[in-house]
Amino acid sequence: MWEETGHPCALGPRLPTAHYVVRGRTKQVHYWAAEAGAGYFTPNSEVDAITWLSPTEARARLTQVRDRELVDAFLAAVRVG
Repeated sequence: MWEETGHPCALGPRLPTAHYVVRGRTKQVHYWAAEAGAGYFTPNSEVDAITWLSPTEARARLTQVRDRELVDAFLAAVRVG
């Protein structure tokens, strides 16, 4: 499976689904923990830049509570199995 970053990834445990409103419509996004493989990033309409960070550094940069909760769910999922 390829991710928007241009890196192939191996899917791991499923994470919580996010629900939020965009332009008056409810959006539902499904997440999985994933391990990135070798790849080459090219900016695109989904992602204009990437920075690899530790979970703690990534969590500190997030502005949405739901995104911080997703990092917490990821850490819990990879610790368990």
